[in-house]
Amino acid sequence: MSSRCSCKINLSLYSSRRLLQMGVYNAELFNNLGLCCFYAQQYDMTLTCFERALSLADENIVSEIWFNIGHVAMVGCRVSLFVLCIIYYNN
Repeated sequence: MSSRCSCKINLSLYSSRRLLQMGVYNAELFNNLGLCCFYAQQYDMTLTCFERALSLADENIVSEIWFNIGHVAMVGCRVSLFVLCIIYYNN
């Protein structure tokens, strides 16, 4: 990963965490934070953020969250999790 891309990810992580400190607490933020954590190789926080996003999600964003979880699963070669995400994404 290039240093420029790494800087953008770190800036996104910082901005997202700052929004959480300011009281912004919604599914979209946790969804984006999950992706940022994944690309920053903070895998322990990735699924935690996605779980939080799913718990806060309404029907308009839940498919986006499952799509992103599926992407993380596919990159991580977790075939069973990827299949589960596709099933939920199509519902």
